[in-house]
Amino acid sequence: IVLVQHSMQKLQCSAQLVGELRMANG
Repeated sequence: IVLVQHSMQKLQCSAQLVGELRMANG
């Protein structure tokens, strides 16, 4: 269960990073 939660957090973090990059690129 902990592993699944950790992977979910990683996905959310990566998604946030991609969103920020897209915003920066315009």
